[in-house]
Amino acid sequence: MTSELKIKQSDSIFESIKHEDKQGEFWYARELQGVLEYAKWDSFRKVVERTKIALHTTGVPVENHFSHVGKMVSIGYGNSNNIGDIRLTRLACYLIAQNGNPTKKPRVAEAQNYFATQTRKQEIAEKYHQDIDRLARRREFSESDKRLSSSVIEAGISPRGLARIKNDGDKSFFGGKTNKQMKEKLNTGNKPWANKAHNVVLAGKTLANEMTAANIENYGISSYNAVLHDNNDNNDAVRTTIRNQQGMNPEDFPAAEDTEKIQRRIENQSTPKIDSSNI
Repeated sequence: MTSELKIKQSDSIFESIKHEDKQGEFWYARELQGVLEYAKWDSFRKVVERTKIALHTTGVPVENHFSHVGKMVSIGYGNSNNIGDIRLTRLACYLIAQNGNPTKKPRVAEAQNYFATQTRKQEIAEKYHQDIDRLARRREFSESDKRLSSSVIEAGISPRGLARIKNDGDKSFFGGKTNKQMKEKLNTGNKPWANKAHNVVLAGKTLANEMTAANIENYGISSYNAVLHDNNDNNDAVRTTIRNQQGMNPEDFPAAEDTEKIQRRIENQSTPKIDSSNI
């Protein structure tokens, strides 16, 4: 075993051979071969090939997890040689360990445990960040809605007029569907439709609100009819953009997880204590 692999017993040997670059973390197959105590590259390569076949059958792009690369190694007297190697993701390493024989090679069992644990930590972290991102999209929409309301009221339009402007804007954005109909479609009950709106829909509605508020503030639009038409035009324009870019109308996006449920989940769990060097 090389000196770079001699580490404290309390550390994981699989951490010691991990590499990182701009694309993220990775492992070299030849280094993993040594740690898993495969004496011959050809023997280990057969395990790698079985793993690639198994991954291919799941429909996951193999090239995303197994990248063939060249690697320079010393051959003595100051000379080096370029040998073939394979760059592996964490998932690739985990699947290779799953295809190994823990009975004959105890290190394989250790690898199975290590990569399974780290993969789960990564999944938890990714889910947490997805939850935070969704709550951010919902909060941005709420803030844009408040800004629109404030701009309309400051323009001298009555609260009743504001309600009509917002309702008409929703109908323009959702292809004629009212606020009430979107609640029914997304099954939000008495809660706002935005609680279950897809992130693309939230972002689109946020943009439409901000466009109208900015036009009121920057161009002095103040009459009820002018604001009404401007808001309808903005909502219709964003609707068209979403349809052109996503191939779907805003009202056709599937319901997403309720943001109130996400908020409760985050409040009821402590933030994952995950070492950033391991994910």
